Amino acid sequence: MIRPDPGSLLQSLVAKPTLRSLGLMTGTSMDGLDLALVTVSGDRNVHGETEWVGFVPFPPDLRQEIRQGLNGPTSAVADLNYSLGRWMAEAAKVALKNARLPVPDCVGCHGQTLFHRSAGATLQVGEPAFLARAFQAPVVSNFRAMDIAAGGTGAPLIPRVDEWLFRHPTELRVALNLGGVANVAILPPEGPITGFDTGPGMALLDEVWRLERGEGFDMDGAVAATGTVHTEWVARWIDDEYIQAPPPKSTGRDRYGQAWIAAHQAELSSLSFADRLATLCRFTAAAIEVGLKQAGNTSGTVIVSGSGVHHHRLFQELTHVLAPYSVRSSADFGVDPDGKEALGFALLAVAAIRGIPANIPTVTGAREAVRLGTITLP
Repeated sequence: MIRPDPGSLLQSLVAKPTLRSLGLMTGTSMDGLDLALVTVSGDRNVHGETEWVGFVPFPPDLRQEIRQGLNGPTSAVADLNYSLGRWMAEAAKVALKNARLPVPDCVGCHGQTLFHRSAGATLQVGEPAFLARAFQAPVVSNFRAMDIAAGGTGAPLIPRVDEWLFRHPTELRVALNLGGVANVAILPPEGPITGFDTGPGMALLDEVWRLERGEGFDMDGAVAATGTVHTEWVARWIDDEYIQAPPPKSTGRDRYGQAWIAAHQAELSSLSFADRLATLCRFTAAAIEVGLKQAGNTSGTVIVSGSGVHHHRLFQELTHVLAPYSVRSSADFGVDPDGKEALGFALLAVAAIRGIPANIPTVTGAREAVRLGTITLP
């Protein structure tokens, strides 16, 4: 088969006024793959209309391989990179076919983060070559590296997407994503945008659940809702080097995941299971509060997305701790909270193809705005 010239393929995409972009993001609870098919326009500021949002759960053996890869030897990480990439390509192709959707013009794939140290090193796995072959389309991945090369922290990168989706001409808004870690983008009506990872998101809650129950997670917060917050532990945990550090900053599950649980096992084991979950909800909300105070903001609208939007106890804690902010789901603004990050990487893929810088130096600390991502051609 004669393949099109790579340069001609990219030039043809740049020339098209709209592109159909598929965004892929592994679920924040490491439970599966979020997908969003988006029609994208714009050559400076990117605009997208979401056609479809989907989710494909990981098979149990792959989910276990991902968890092992978080602390595995080099061979396990290399195997995971290829097995995850192969699975994502097949899962995405089948999902689009079952939904009777067309093949995308391009794909944005964040992959599964195994490690992230602010401004130092980052690693996302899920080999993009399988997606490029499956869809015969360019795949943009490895989004964080160029920001780090430009002197930035490498995360968060979604604040540019938040600007495109949520910025308002008169109201201060905060886009809060509750993934494995929590991150915010602070969007004033005018002036520079700031943003950073505040600290723990859903990862600690999920790890505690798995230690107790083996599988699953407290999706709607029903168990946490029966627990009592132990404020003495929250006060101790919030005095944390990362949480108290000023932005720009970014972190990952390597800090707020299994290692954090192990380091605080004595405190956690002194609480009932429900109290552990309730107290971690307050800790997560309190870390977000600290971050917003560091940024000098006291009121506005907090727009929440990510899996944590369904956790009623955590949402309740946010509403309580962040007052007088108004705390609302991104669904109220027309953005599916479960597909928001997949939507984001669909937009960032088009930005990469069109040569649009997509990091925000006032968020990551980079010396300049740069194009993000590595393009893998079919």
